[in-house]
Amino acid sequence: YYTRAVAELESVGLYKLRLRDLVFVLDELTKWNQTDARFAGRLGLDKVGAMGHSSGGETVAHLGQQDARCEAVVLLDPCGMYFIDLQGFSTPSLEMDQDPIVGCSVQDVFAASKTNAVAFQIRNTDHASFNNSVIFSSYPLASSREAVRTINAYALSFFNKWLKGQDDRLHEGRSPDFPRVINFRKK
Repeated sequence: YYTRAVAELESVGLYKLRLRDLVFVLDELTKWNQTDARFAGRLGLDKVGAMGHSSGGETVAHLGQQDARCEAVVLLDPCGMYFIDLQGFSTPSLEMDQDPIVGCSVQDVFAASKTNAVAFQIRNTDHASFNNSVIFSSYPLASSREAVRTINAYALSFFNKWLKGQDDRLHEGRSPDFPRVINFRKK
């Protein structure tokens, strides 16, 4: 029988591998920025953010919690954060989740954050709406494209603030340009 407990145990190994991969990439980019003929001095590694969908959301939360080089995280309809101690999560975070009618909203990172956290849901979306493969969503193509437009705009606004110091304030609240944003919360 494939139970939730088995799934959680598998998730432990997978998140550790994914986290190790992200740290390896950051380590390699750091080396390239110092010694590579093409990249030396050209990589802005003081401005690193990470974005992940589903279990990738869990992975970037771990990265933000464990690696100071990651200065902001965006979580796209993440899975439950089963194996991370979220106490005092301090990395700026944006979480976008599917329609509450379709699924549940976890928002563990938001709950654990004391400040610099945003979480909301997007009406008329499902889990597949967040992976940029709009053809897999159960919603019509036009609706899925609008969801992707919302996701992209809010993620860009959030990363621009925390990584570039450019604040258009979109990520700070609902906008009439994106009416499907619901249950907006900010700390």
